[in-house]
Formats: sequence, C-alpha cells, structure tokens
Amino acid sequence: LMALIMVILPISVSAEPQCGTFEIVTTPNPGSSSNALVDIAAVGDGTAWAIGSQSSDQTSGLILYFDGFQWNEIAVPSEAEGIACGAIGNTPEGDVWIVGTRSYSVYEAEVFYLRARSGVIDRVDSFLNGGGPLDISASSMDDVWGVSGGIWPADAGGYVQHFDGADWATTQLPATFIYRNQPQGIYAAGPDDVWVAGYGGDGRAEYIGYVQHWDGSSWETIPTPFEGQNLTYFLSIDGNSSSDIWIAGHINHAEDLLMHWDGSSWTLHGGPTPGAALSNVVVPGPDNAWATAYSLNPGSPFFYWDGSDWGEGAVLEIPGAVTVNWRGLSRGGPCDVWAVGSYHDGSTHHTLAARLVPDGTDLAGIGNTAPRVTALLGNHPNPFNPSTEISFELAARQHVELKIDSTDGRLVRTLLAEVLGAGLNRVDWDGRDTAGRVVPSGMY
Repeated sequence: LMALIMVILPISVSAEPQCGTFEIVTTPNPGSSSNALVDIAAVGDGTAWAIGSQSSDQTSGLILYFDGFQWNEIAVPSEAEGIACGAIGNTPEGDVWIVGTRSYSVYEAEVFYLRARSGVIDRVDSFLNGGGPLDISASSMDDVWGVSGGIWPADAGGYVQHFDGADWATTQLPATFIYRNQPQGIYAAGPDDVWVAGYGGDGRAEYIGYVQHWDGSSWETIPTPFEGQNLTYFLSIDGNSSSDIWIAGHINHAEDLLMHWDGSSWTLHGGPTPGAALSNVVVPGPDNAWATAYSLNPGSPFFYWDGSDWGEGAVLEIPGAVTVNWRGLSRGGPCDVWAVGSYHDGSTHHTLAARLVPDGTDLAGIGNTAPRVTALLGNHPNPFNPSTEISFELAARQHVELKIDSTDGRLVRTLLAEVLGAGLNRVDWDGRDTAGRVVPSGMY
C-alpha cells in the first residue's frame, strides 16, 4: 500500500499561539486498591512511556507503554523487581530511560536505570547512591543526565549521574547552601551545557530557589531574580535550547513562579493565575511552553506560553474526580505534549493521562483501537518560518510517500519515502527544496 499525502503550507513569519487541545487518554489501573502515574516520556513518534505505582496487597512500581493506539502494562525486569519508579526521560533519538530505587541500607539506596527501545526494556544498570534520582534529561543518546538528592550532611549538594553511551558515572554536586540542597530538575542543552534547579538554605527554616550550571569542566551557581528570597521553590526546569529555558515553581505554596533564561540572564514572568503552586513546565518549541500545578480541583486549567503571555491553555473535565494531581509533563515535538498523574474519586486513586491533540484530529483511534482511516492531521505552525511539523495517522503498516509540491504541480521536495508503522507519525519540513535552497514565500 502507498499513502500519498499532500499538504498546502503557506510560508510566513507568523505563528499560531496554540496547535490543539488536550484530551484524556484511557490508562490501565492494575492495582486493586490504588494506582498513580508520576512521570512520562513522549518519544516523538506517537509512542510514550509512563511510570508510577500500583497497590493491591503491597505497593509496586508501574510501567506503561503507549504504542500509538493504547496503553499497555510492561513487566518490571526481574533484576529490578521491587523498585519504586521515580523519574523517566527520553533522548532525541528515541531511547527512554526509567529510573527507580530499592532500599539498600539506612544511608544508601540501590538505583536502577532501565533503558527502553522500540517498546522493549533492553538494558538495566544499577549502583548505590545516597538518594534516588528526581529527573532525567538528555541532549543525545550518548549524553543522558539524571539528578538526585542525598543524605545531609555527607551528600549535601546532591548528585548527578551521566551516561556517555557506554556507562553511568556519578558526580557529587557542589553545595550551594550549608544546611540543605535539594535539586529537583535537570535540563541538558548539550554535553557542556547542563542546568539543575532546586531549593535549599543555610538553616532549618530556609527554602531558597537556586540554579546550577555545568559548562563542561565545573558546576557554578547562577544568580536568579529570587536571590536570597526565602520560601521560593524551584521545582521544574526544561528548555528548547541553551537560550530558551524555563523554570516553574511557587512562592510559599501560594503564588506561581515562572522565570525564563534567554542565554544571558533570567527574567521573572508574571504567572498565569494567583495562588497556583506550579510544579511542572515543558518547552516543546520556541514561544511554546506548558505548565501545570500539582494539586488541582477538577476543571482547573493547564497554562500555556504563546511567546508573550502566560494564560489558560486547556481545561480538562474528569468525571467522578474529587481531586486531581498532575505529576509529569513531557514533549515529543511542537504539538506532541503529554501529562500524567492521578485523580481521587473519594475512595481510591486512579491513573490519569492527557495528550495534546492537533486541531482536526480524529479522536476515535486515540487510546482505544487503531485509527479508522489513514489521515493527514495538518501541520504546525501554519503559516510558518523557518520550519513546520506535519502529522498524519496510518491505519496499518504501509509504504508512505510525503511530498511537497508547488501550486502548479512541480515537485519541491520529497520528505519521506519509506515503510512506517501504524499510528501517529510526524515529519519536519525546514522550508527548503531538494537542492537545499530556501523556497520563496507562498502556498505549497
């Protein structure tokens, strides 16, 4: 079978503020008494991995894999049996790393890194550490970073773990504060450009946000607009490049906190709503970011950055929910964002997942069965400059040709000519023709 897909792309410097809406995607609840998801990795090819916990007679780790159509439970490898899953992240090439811990001694935990490729866990690494990893980021499959806390005072600064494509190595972070240093998030823009955000203090009652940066040779504490201000919690960090980084958190659990790094300094931005204690931020692309609060009432919004302001981006209705906890955000592309967490119905907790769906998408195939037909879902942004992402669904594994034509029928460029699996697929076009020349503005 061949699916020939053609698209008209007006080229312009303008951009759409938001590419789609979030929709709930059905997730399994294998535990008989309680279930929850805490983090997710959107791979970028329409698949995703999520981690959490399930409880029946006892609590155990939960690993789920979304194959493009529905979520499936994946068994924890026998050598990692009994781990508590804590964080997950992915590389640009599509590798996924899951990290969990297992109790070892009063002062040490056994840390496990599980690598997943093509829907299968194919590698397990383990070592002892003072604390369990809290976040993962990667600039490539050979540059993966994890950040973790530790036991005070021996592990005062916390730790980073680095995977170079062959092995993991652990390095202790320098302590920004005397008494407490609690790293919370990490963003790897490149091997020599890594950022850590967290909070700490010199005394028992101090909780001050801090940022550390790795330049390839040493870690340095970077000043922020909240320098020395107590009760400032930096909880999440993500970026699109070394000059487009966001940190989200809160001030004393009562006021949202958002700040942006432009390559030279931090700028404090007014948050989306008073009283929102933000816990997650994700940056799918330039002028494109999402943030969520940890604990929400049903019907509370996700927040979106359109390049100039933060505002309400999506409101999800969850039938039967009394409280909702969004714990993880992940981006697989400019219009490929996932959120996971749990909701409580008054008696127990249930897993929860939502996916940003491009406008015009047929929702019949998401989270249920295969899509009913092969369909072009459009491109985002549109109009665009300098690049756009084209999305399409395939009803079955088949050969696909994706071509850009001019309005008079001349071939501009063939973007794709290969066999692809069923489900959601995405291809980028950089606005260039077969010879690598930037095409003139117009309709294509």
